[in-house]
Amino acid sequence: MPWLPQTFLVPVARHGPHPDEPQQDIEWAKEPAQTFLEANPDIQLHHLHDPNQDRLMIQRMTYFRFKKLALGAAYKRFIEQHLEPGGTIFVVDCRLKWPTTRLGERYIFQFGALGGATREEYHQGGERVEDYLARYGSHRRRWEPPAADAERPEAEWGFEPRLADDIEHFATARGCLVRHVSFTEPEDASPLVADLYEWWNEERGIVGKRLLVESFIVMEPYWAVRTGCVPFWMVFNMLPSASALERYLEQKSFDEIFMMLFSHGVDSIGLASIERWQELLSRAKNKGSFVGVDPKAYPRDFAVFVHYYDDVIEKIKARYPIPASLTLNELDEFVGATLGRYRVEWS
Repeated sequence: MPWLPQTFLVPVARHGPHPDEPQQDIEWAKEPAQTFLEANPDIQLHHLHDPNQDRLMIQRMTYFRFKKLALGAAYKRFIEQHLEPGGTIFVVDCRLKWPTTRLGERYIFQFGALGGATREEYHQGGERVEDYLARYGSHRRRWEPPAADAERPEAEWGFEPRLADDIEHFATARGCLVRHVSFTEPEDASPLVADLYEWWNEERGIVGKRLLVESFIVMEPYWAVRTGCVPFWMVFNMLPSASALERYLEQKSFDEIFMMLFSHGVDSIGLASIERWQELLSRAKNKGSFVGVDPKAYPRDFAVFVHYYDDVIEKIKARYPIPASLTLNELDEFVGATLGRYRVEWS
């Protein structure tokens, strides 16, 4: 189905602020933030600064993420033109929150992000933070971000509920249905989606059980369906994601496991080692293999972004026709049969 995202990433090129000095980044960003907010009255701007996972990138750019507070003309026009009368609008409601600081009416600053380090480590420090900063030759041994004044929807993953109000009003006026798919952590939905594909594959007569582990933006949805794989998506390459995959593999067994790994170029707090990933691959009954990954280069394996596509095609030999779209009745059948099994609410 068409996907209309609420959150967008806008990298803003800049030089100067030190990765471990968030206040410097706030000061630098004031002017572009004000310009952006004045030009876009229906958005909320989230300025994200993560010196742990984004250390390489934030030396050259500031991360602006903005969230739509209203559908806007383009989204409304698309829905009016393509959604049949009485059709359904799904709202993907990730309720992840993070300690943040309000810098303006529609301007939020977030220090740190979901991944390997905890909220407490970002804001209060600790042994892992000290070790990390020492390894990278920083002048600091803990970070000093501005004091958080509230927990708000997380910049990258969290859904800003004000958009839901506009969706409900728009849907009611046009006789559409609205269904909310709600969960707390982004990976809460991964076991549900994987099991849905496994169920769908059985309906398609897929032979053999293959798991395709995808990581952040390193994913291949078309070839997951074409090769008859069960896709399991991970937030990042950190220990919590490895644990999420391990929990899934404790409940399921697969003949083959194929794994893509996002590389961000930093030995960051909470990074899952290549040995950890290899151990998870060894859970396959017959074959476990990386896809596009150079184990010796990880997590500085930047070639993975151009290699994983060809490697999927080469390593996973099975081929199946692309099926017709899964119907809403089929989705409801699966959801009804598995109600209460996952950390996902349907309303």
